[in-house]
Amino acid sequence: MSIKIFVGRLMVFVLVLATPFAVVGLSVGGLRGLAISGLLLMTSLVFAAFSSEKGLQKVYRAQPGAPSGCSRSLNRVVANLGGIAPDIHSFMDPAPQALVVRGLFSPGAILLSEGLLGILSEEELRDLLNVAIQRIRNPEMPFRTLCAWLAHLTLVIAPRAWLGLLFGELKTNKRLGALNALCFLPVFSAAKFFVSLGRLPAENGAYDNAPRAFTQLSQLTSEVTNPGSGILHLVDPWTRRSLFPL
Repeated sequence: MSIKIFVGRLMVFVLVLATPFAVVGLSVGGLRGLAISGLLLMTSLVFAAFSSEKGLQKVYRAQPGAPSGCSRSLNRVVANLGGIAPDIHSFMDPAPQALVVRGLFSPGAILLSEGLLGILSEEELRDLLNVAIQRIRNPEMPFRTLCAWLAHLTLVIAPRAWLGLLFGELKTNKRLGALNALCFLPVFSAAKFFVSLGRLPAENGAYDNAPRAFTQLSQLTSEVTNPGSGILHLVDPWTRRSLFPL
């Protein structure tokens, strides 16, 4: 993502979030209310930015540390690339998944599913870690992690029936209704807004030459039901099976 695109998205992000806060603040307390609402918004965003990395790790139930083989591979890749090594965590999921997260003033973290670790060779694992580290070191990564975290939090409050319908996880005992649809549309639109800001300009198809096991991400069903963090996956596992992708 170029600096120009990143700055433009950041300005849109701040403007869209600041507008409702400014309107409410002015309506309730005039200039004083505007100042208070602005301070509240900035405090909330800073807190969300610092908590986004740990929050997403909790979403995936990531375990601290990783198998010794992963750590050795990571150290070898970092030795070639230089710089500080990100943390590496594993989480339980039979589907192969890999994603990167990075909060403010953090070296970031790489999350690998056990399903992925079980099918990668040593060479494929190093290739994957090389791609992950290069992406995690991009200057806009904390902003992308924040957008993914906000998208996830937004979808948490969405009616589960409609969320399940759109992302292929609808259970037969769940009801769809007009009221739920009216509640879902604005929430989904907000999540889509955050995802669009955090997505890389040419993300889809960017890793067609990635390791064979790595590219299976978009073909297998994941146990993680909230797609808000899909933009942080090195390959989005939800795009091909969603009726209305984010």
